[in-house]
Order: sequence, then C-alpha cells, then structure tokens
Amino acid sequence: MLLVFSLLPMLVSCVVEGDPILTFVRLNRADPVQLECEGEKISWKQKFNESSQYEDVEIDEMKELGDGGLSLKKIDEQDLVIYACFDDAGTKIKEFELTESFRLKKSAKSVQVELGSSSTDKIKCTLLGEHEVLFRWFKRPEGSEPGSKMEPICGVKDADGVVEDECVTPEPEPEESKKKEEPTTTTIKPFVDRISIDRENVKGVISSILKIENAQMEDRAVYICQAIAIELVNEREYDCEDSTYCVSEETLLRVKDPLAAIWPFAGIVAEVVILCLVIFICERRKKAEDQDDDDDQGYKGNNVSSNNSLRQRK
Repeated sequence: MLLVFSLLPMLVSCVVEGDPILTFVRLNRADPVQLECEGEKISWKQKFNESSQYEDVEIDEMKELGDGGLSLKKIDEQDLVIYACFDDAGTKIKEFELTESFRLKKSAKSVQVELGSSSTDKIKCTLLGEHEVLFRWFKRPEGSEPGSKMEPICGVKDADGVVEDECVTPEPEPEESKKKEEPTTTTIKPFVDRISIDRENVKGVISSILKIENAQMEDRAVYICQAIAIELVNEREYDCEDSTYCVSEETLLRVKDPLAAIWPFAGIVAEVVILCLVIFICERRKKAEDQDDDDDQGYKGNNVSSNNSLRQRK
C-alpha cells in the first residue's frame, strides 16, 4: 500500500495502464512533505520533467531517507520535480509530482456599475501562491446553475497576447445580414469591442482584470475567471472543479440605470394627478346637480304663491 503524507497538501491520484500510480502533490512551500513508498531496499530518484531521465536524489540537511520514505523539510523551486521510488530490482513502484498549490482570492459575489459607465477594476481575480498560470474568462446568464454551459470571452488579447480560440462565431442568417447593412442610429459597439483584459502585478501579486466599457443592460451576467496552471494550458477538455491545475472564481455584474429610481416616483406622481382629476370632475358634477335641484325648488315655490293670489281676488 502506498501512502503520501504532508501537513497541508492536496492529493490527486490517477492510474495509467501499464505504469505505476502517479500522484500529484499540491503543497505550500512552507510545509514539509513526507513521501512514503512500501517495500524493501527502496531507492529514490528524481527528474525535472516527463521528457528528462531519472537521476539519484541528492540527500542533504533538507532531505532525509528513512524506512523507505523520503522527507523534504523545506521546499525550494528546484524541489518541485517528479520523484519516484524503485525496488532493489530497479522497478519503479510509484511516482510523485510535486507542484505548488495556488488559489484565487475570494471575489465579490456581485458588483454594480451604472449604465454607460466602465467597470474599471471591479471584475478582478487575484492569484494567491507562486505558480505560473494563464487566466481565461467566461460568462453565463444570470440565474443559471454554476455547472451550466459557459460562453468563452473570445477575440480579446490579454496582457500576454493570448487570444481565447475556443469560440466559433456562427455565420449570420440572411435576414440578420440585411439588418446589419441597414443604417442604424445607435453608436453602441459590440460587446467584444467594449472589453479588455489586463494583467496586473503589484509586488509579485498577479491579478487579471476584465474591463467593460460603456456597460449596457445586456452585459448583466455572471463572469467567471479561471486560473490554469501552465501544465494544463494546451488542454481544452478539463473540469476546473476537479482539476489539480485549475481554480476559478465568479462575479455577478449588475448594470444599474440611473433613471431607474425616477420611474417609480413618476408613477406615483401620475397616480396622484389622475386621482385629483377624478375628484375634481366628481365635485364639478355634484355642484351642477345641486344647482339643478335648487332651481327646481324655486320654480315650485313661485307656482304656489301665484295660486294663493288668485284665490284672494275671487
């Protein structure tokens, strides 16, 4: 049975048919690592990458052998290699690939910008840990499930000059082509022309910033930042949640219309004006009806007085 122990590493193991078990050991440099390999007369070797050859591990004050295990008290850059244990016959038993752990700083769940303004540095992901990574950005509709399909933000060069090439823009339908040929009065640029991706390095802390200029209501969405280890850059099919070499954070962008608060107020004012008009009309009608009643009563009184005067003459 093969065991790998360390204070705070994350382990992901996989078995390749015909090969020994390869275990990825993600660790923090400040944490010691204990690699264990069961067997008799165990020897340890290392290589810098998959294409290089194994060579004997140099034992010093930071590396110790004991009971078939290899102990690394302190991890330096040159220690982030592939280690393997062999039996006395020279057969490889197990491989361990040491890679530095990294993660993204917790992003805000949602940020808000005003309609027509810029998002500046509100949509941002910051790398924690010393590991060479590539940032990729995606978006998905607000309210969709976290595991739902994401749309790559493509056609935008980042600070490294990398263009996301997963997207394929479909050919427009004939009707859509005609619409595009028609003159339009809007000056709003397409989404891809209003965004940019910047890489920021502040005292060794690397961040990727997605900037949206002239934010529109349709830009409201969930934006996902993925930090992918350089080892996985050429891979296109991967699950960031289960991958050892990928971490992600997401932020909901809310676009606020500055006039949005006016509409409820305008509605209330309109209701008050209509109510006042109804009351005014009702009062006018009531006064008119009262005036008619007074006129009718006065006419009846004149008839009675004239009848009395005729009787007295007789």
